[in-house]
Amino acid sequence: APRAYRISLFFPFYAAILCFLQVRKSHCVVLGLKGARHMGHEEEPVASPSEKTALLREARKILLLSFLFAVLATALCYLFF
Repeated sequence: APRAYRISLFFPFYAAILCFLQVRKSHCVVLGLKGARHMGHEEEPVASPSEKTALLREARKILLLSFLFAVLATALCYLFF
């Protein structure tokens, strides 16, 4: 495939890595960014500011790691395949 098309692999890599990290860490990024957690079948807002900060930090960490690994995987495909 032409090299330009290989850059489009970033999106499936990002989605796959994001899902994997969320499952691995048992943390939903969307709920973490909203300052809530999943309790049973409902989402529950977190009252503690320190816990909200921790949820937000973990969500941002997962997003950043997903982005970095997707860039790495895309670069490897771009350069070697």
